[in-house]
Amino acid sequence: DWPFPTLLKELGLCASTSEARRVIEGGGARIAQSVCKDVRYVLTLVAGEDPVLVQAGKRKFAYVIGA
Repeated sequence: DWPFPTLLKELGLCASTSEARRVIEGGGARIAQSVCKDVRYVLTLVAGEDPVLVQAGKRKFAYVIGA
């Protein structure tokens, strides 16, 4: 389980957790092409499922897979 702001920071999509929170609150963060404005959202990854696309802003993307 990953809190969304921490995930953005750990993936290198944001420089800090605070920046990640600002991006999320501003509507610039997406999970699987859906806007997520909840800074308390927790992403649960399950091994064997398809990768999940995480986006911060227009040009920063990462795929996340469960392990």
